[in-house]
Amino acid sequence: LASPRNTETARSAGNVSGGVQHCARTNCCMGFFQLEHGQARPDLLGCSAVGTSCPESSCHASKPTQNYVRCLCSSDYCNLNITWNDQAKQSQPSHASDLLSAICFITFAGALITVLSLITSVKWKFLKDCSKISFLSFDPFLLQVVAYGHFACVWQGFFQGSLVALKVFPATLRQAFIKEKDVYLLHSMTHSGIAQFLGAGRMGKEFVLVLELATQGSLNKFLSTNVCNWASTLKLVQTLAQGLAYLHSDFNKNGVYKPVIAHCDLSSSNVLVKADGSCALCDFGCSMVLQCSRTHRALQGHSDRTEVFPTPTVSQALELKFWIFILNACSDQNNLPKERGVTPILA
Repeated sequence: LASPRNTETARSAGNVSGGVQHCARTNCCMGFFQLEHGQARPDLLGCSAVGTSCPESSCHASKPTQNYVRCLCSSDYCNLNITWNDQAKQSQPSHASDLLSAICFITFAGALITVLSLITSVKWKFLKDCSKISFLSFDPFLLQVVAYGHFACVWQGFFQGSLVALKVFPATLRQAFIKEKDVYLLHSMTHSGIAQFLGAGRMGKEFVLVLELATQGSLNKFLSTNVCNWASTLKLVQTLAQGLAYLHSDFNKNGVYKPVIAHCDLSSSNVLVKADGSCALCDFGCSMVLQCSRTHRALQGHSDRTEVFPTPTVSQALELKFWIFILNACSDQNNLPKERGVTPILA
């Protein structure tokens, strides 16, 4: 079950057969309900769009947020019946509470306007490159800024009942948005070592990429705030190596070509650490799609925009940059030579 605005996203989470959806990425069922006159009306029922944990076998309502409640559960059809816990019941709106809320709103309207003006001014001060945030056409719920850089601001928020990262590009950087989106949309870009792409859209005049949320932040932040034992360090290195190896590989699978992709901006700030301690590559705005000569001769009709390089040159250059990164990641200096403004000297 999905409202018209959510149909496309719901279908992307798994194949639909009649009234049944078979989950593609997770074993979690999701329920997203809108509260109307004290009753919960289903707005989206289906598979979770993001791989996440769901220990509960039944659909327990969350605390209402902006007149919505949600649930995650792990048994078949568990999202058909919602279970209200004490906190959700106490927070569930009623006619009396609606009237009281209206009175309170009128009474404190001046104070609310002042607070909203203050929040807007603070956002503008710290996010100079981002224009004022408006509502996405697919109705996310923005929570907080987790990162900002030269091209975009990254928000943590809810999208279709799941906690995600929303990368917001100003209208003036439309080409940067398109370039990164096109990399994510390349065939066979689904891999555990690459940040999961969930979609793209507009937010007023701004452009937005929807990605999985890495709860432990960037590798730079993780190494700066955590002491890693050998097992966790090995997992970081191994999963990063797997992601880079996949990114740098070219192959044909079922008639679909996956080209070599050079990240071109690899740093500890552009590698994410997921909840399980594994790495995922992100930030492909500077990436180049490289069409290797040995594969190029066997293909027809591939995009002429890609650049052709001899395979050994590509492999050696990318492998060298990878090992420079690994040596720094395993040491107590978390930044790459490029990040410190020092050109590495190679024997």
